[in-house]
Amino acid sequence: AAGAAAAKAPNGGAAPVAVAVAPAEDPMVELQEHVRVLRAKLKSSGLPDKYALKELPSAAEPGYFTYGKEAKSSTPNDGQSGSGIVEKTSVFQSSMLSIFREMDGLERHLRQMKFGKRVAISQGKYMASEELRKEIAKIFNKCSRLEHELQMSKAQQHAALDVQVEQNMNKCEVADKEIKKMQSKQLKLQGDVEGAKAESHGLRREKAEMAEKQQEMASEHLPVLNKIDKHLGELRKCADQLSADAEMLSQMFKLQVQDSKTATSERDAIAKELASLNSTLRREKLKNQLKDIELAKKETLHQRTIEARQATLDSYGQGKELIKEAETRLKRKEAEWKDAEMEMSRRNIRLDAHKEDMRRATIDVDDLEQQKKECMKEFKASTGKPYAMLLEQYKIKPTEEAQLKSQMPEA
Repeated sequence: AAGAAAAKAPNGGAAPVAVAVAPAEDPMVELQEHVRVLRAKLKSSGLPDKYALKELPSAAEPGYFTYGKEAKSSTPNDGQSGSGIVEKTSVFQSSMLSIFREMDGLERHLRQMKFGKRVAISQGKYMASEELRKEIAKIFNKCSRLEHELQMSKAQQHAALDVQVEQNMNKCEVADKEIKKMQSKQLKLQGDVEGAKAESHGLRREKAEMAEKQQEMASEHLPVLNKIDKHLGELRKCADQLSADAEMLSQMFKLQVQDSKTATSERDAIAKELASLNSTLRREKLKNQLKDIELAKKETLHQRTIEARQATLDSYGQGKELIKEAETRLKRKEAEWKDAEMEMSRRNIRLDAHKEDMRRATIDVDDLEQQKKECMKEFKASTGKPYAMLLEQYKIKPTEEAQLKSQMPEA
């Protein structure tokens, strides 16, 4: 019923499923990292089929499933301790737990993908499929429990009266014990209430005494405190005046130091500028000398360039004549190539015709083979003799074959 209801969406189609990714657990992250390292190491051979453990405990040594009777399972808050605990889980066990959690999440997501995330209960009302499944499981468990209780009550009704009396007596004894326990608890709580009331009266009395003492102290010491506050205000004003004067002196010293630094920096800048001008003058003189040398080199290069240009013009004329001759040969070769292409097309046409003749001959041979088979079947049906006797009549004798070969023209 839950699956049929969850398979329907409000608009009659499949309900959209929003699959939430579960947060990554530390063991799962370690397992993924281990698989990645193995894949990087074993690129050619692939991952192994089994997980190889680094070490295994022997039969006499304690393992991960060993139950320690002396160990205490206590917490700092509750102060309780147990009789014993299991040893700390291994990496493999933690990885398996993470895998089981992932499998549970995957099963839940697949169920949502198949049946939908929400179920239309009524018009305009929806319910999550996971919550509906939990409610159905809860109702089923309750029905099973009630049915079991009904069967047990029916069995008790049919039991003997002595057994019922004994059971009722046992129930009465248990009820009496509970009543006595509750009465003792009630007396204890009443004693606690009386103690709390007495403690409350004491606290109220102490509060009143403390209020009276505070009022007396305020009436005695309040004028003195006012005088102290007045003197403290005057001292604060004096301290503020002193701090302002000290700040003004520090600002004056800072301005003087800044002026001194400015004068020093200006002097250094003028000295650097003079040195840079001297170095610039020396560089300009050197550049003028280099320019004179470069001018002489360029005049020589210009003369050589003119001579090389004349030689290039001469070689260009000769190359142009050679290019004309090459173009003439190329035109002749292109004409020959066109003739060869035309001859090739004619040969291709003849070849296609021969292929068509071969195809027709093959069809005729197939037809003759079929006629041959029909003739052999008819011969066998009419004479009852094998095919070989019919073929022996048409075989060429050696003498006739030699005569035919002698009559055939030589290729």
